[in-house]
Amino acid sequence: MLLLNISIIATLSEVGCKRPKLSRPWMPLGAFATSGVLVAIYVFFQSLYAVFVLMYLSTVVLIVAWTATLAFRPRVPPPVFSETERGSYAAREAFRVELILPLWKWAIWSYVFCGGAAWVTDFVLCAPISRIARVWAPMFLHPVWHLGAGTGTWLAIQVVAAARAEALGLSTQASLRWLGPAFPYVAYESEGAQAAARTGIGIAPKKNS
Repeated sequence: MLLLNISIIATLSEVGCKRPKLSRPWMPLGAFATSGVLVAIYVFFQSLYAVFVLMYLSTVVLIVAWTATLAFRPRVPPPVFSETERGSYAAREAFRVELILPLWKWAIWSYVFCGGAAWVTDFVLCAPISRIARVWAPMFLHPVWHLGAGTGTWLAIQVVAAARAEALGLSTQASLRWLGPAFPYVAYESEGAQAAARTGIGIAPKKNS
């Protein structure tokens, strides 16, 4: 989970780039090197659980704070702008309020209030529960922590995906879909595909000349 957080942080550093290609081509290599350093630190200080917790919580706090700026910062046009720009910023603000902000709230609820609360309770009550139910003690609340943290991480990734679509000017082509009853995700469709879905009329592919 720590290494996954590093990859999310690396992606966040590029989320506002206005072009499809990376503005920092070295970023994947930097994330890989950082992951290697953290793994080495973990192996070296493996007996000190607090070292791992500190590294992990540091990345969690950074991701929460960074994605919060994407979710809560209003899309306000500059002091001088055209009517076209006004419409663009209004569409971006609606996209933030209707898609990015709810995803962020769901992510925090799942990660902090569900997963985090389960982890803290399990950590505090681990010793007494182990004395009472020896074999079943590991199944107390730790699985709930992993479920909440995993779902929250998935939702945070969708926040990043939506913000990336906004940065590339594709917010009108992005929408919220559901993978089963519990896992929303951000999907991209071309304007032609969206029109076909609305009208029920398929678009024939162009033939090569």
